[in-house]
Amino acid sequence: SYLGSENQNFVLYHMKRTALNHLVHSCLPIGFYLTGVLATSYFHTHLTEASVRFWMVYIVASAAILLAGAVRFVMWTRCNFRGHPFATTLAAHATDRGTSENRPADWRPVAASVNAEFRAFDKFSSGAWNCRVHVTTNWIIKTSIYSCHLVHKSDTHLALTAKQQLAFTVESQFQEEYITIDVHSINHAVAPFEIRLKSQELTELRDRLSMPI
Repeated sequence: SYLGSENQNFVLYHMKRTALNHLVHSCLPIGFYLTGVLATSYFHTHLTEASVRFWMVYIVASAAILLAGAVRFVMWTRCNFRGHPFATTLAAHATDRGTSENRPADWRPVAASVNAEFRAFDKFSSGAWNCRVHVTTNWIIKTSIYSCHLVHKSDTHLALTAKQQLAFTVESQFQEEYITIDVHSINHAVAPFEIRLKSQELTELRDRLSMPI
């Protein structure tokens, strides 16, 4: 498939996945107009001068969103994802970062390290398909629909910020308690993010970390 195997090439898989999500979702506004509005009889029987102006603005905005999504997808894929936000995050952890003003840091060695550790069996993974958390030997990783966050464990400060009781979830018909943890790095080039876990997974997470929460 286009995405390949997450287990074999974690970084490239998620670069392709997020790029494709951006492209496909940028098609939704114009797709809604073509299939959900233009093709219906209601659209033709309820046209007014005000609605025509509204839909003209909507079409222009939808076309701009589609164009921006397509340009971004082409730019990322034609440059081997060098400009992808995940590549920028990986480059922030590169050992050659800051050694040259003319040459950007190489994100590929960091990607190779992440890929190798993700293939190991002794990693921690949690979350639904659209928002996953992985903890490997050296990395804390969060993947979501449009983005990927990554931080080196040795640079990390974790803080438990919230608890939430849910009476019913997609994964269970019983009450679940979820916790929210803020993840900050001492590396200022790495943006902070938050992870969300079931409270019973906190013990396993602590076992994978070398710092308190």
